[in-house]
Amino acid sequence: MVAGLAVASCADPHYVDASGPERSSVPDAGGGAPSNIPPGTGDHAEPRWSDALKPHYALRMRFFGHDHQLGDGVQFRHEILMLGDVSVAADGTVSMQTTRCLDHGSVTGNLLANDEFSWAKPEALPVQHYELVQQAGRIQTEAPPRAIGYVEDVVGCSAGGTLPRQPDQAWLASTCTCGSDSLPQLSADCRIADDDGDGQAGITVTHTRPGAGMENARVQDNTQVRDGTIDSDGTIRASFLENYDYLGLSCGDTTPCLHNDIMPCPLALNPVIFAPIEGSWTCDRLRSEVKAGRVFPTDMLAFPKGC
Repeated sequence: MVAGLAVASCADPHYVDASGPERSSVPDAGGGAPSNIPPGTGDHAEPRWSDALKPHYALRMRFFGHDHQLGDGVQFRHEILMLGDVSVAADGTVSMQTTRCLDHGSVTGNLLANDEFSWAKPEALPVQHYELVQQAGRIQTEAPPRAIGYVEDVVGCSAGGTLPRQPDQAWLASTCTCGSDSLPQLSADCRIADDDGDGQAGITVTHTRPGAGMENARVQDNTQVRDGTIDSDGTIRASFLENYDYLGLSCGDTTPCLHNDIMPCPLALNPVIFAPIEGSWTCDRLRSEVKAGRVFPTDMLAFPKGC
């Protein structure tokens, strides 16, 4: 993530851990299906796959890839921690809303200065909504692309025109520009919003690469979970299909930043875990529990063999 990230689509990440199945150390959330998940009806009703779900989860998603242009010389690592609340409607529709608590990773390579990046205030972002569905015995998410750091449309904005800046667009002097691209390319675009509430355009991402410091960015997030299975204790193990249109906004008022195309590692190397938790947690608690090794396996965010 030097200037931005666009994940190439020639390979999709799925999960088969070559080192053996990952196990959550969180105790069984207990009690079977929770009260907000209605069971099947009737004395002889067939159990639904959703009967094994728990109402609250900690999620860990991991993604690995190479730079499309530089190949094996550049390795990309990405990890997201979320809190998820699950509910099941009477018709069996399963909904999940998630709060992003940690979004970080690294870019390393022999042609680039190594960089560790982290979203500065991920928990301040709006809650994201998914549906969980089962197809051919496998669990997956469904959701339209989510706008992060921008809005889809601005009322009264005609391409090429200008509008007075909004109160939360503190980075602008007086006006914004109505962009003609399908997604905003510049921080002056009227669609850019301060989603993490820090007074800067889009979201703020910190970098350790010399000279990089902090950058602002917007993301069209179309990531999904695929190929999931559910254990008897409610734990879900799946694969992470990362699909970001990530673009930095710190390259000037008139020059868009460049995308960096990331080629995903094979599907088997990008794991997702939904670990059941008891009650509603804060992001601070999730980060603390993960750091102490009490939620997920304690394996490092190491680049996988076979990629």
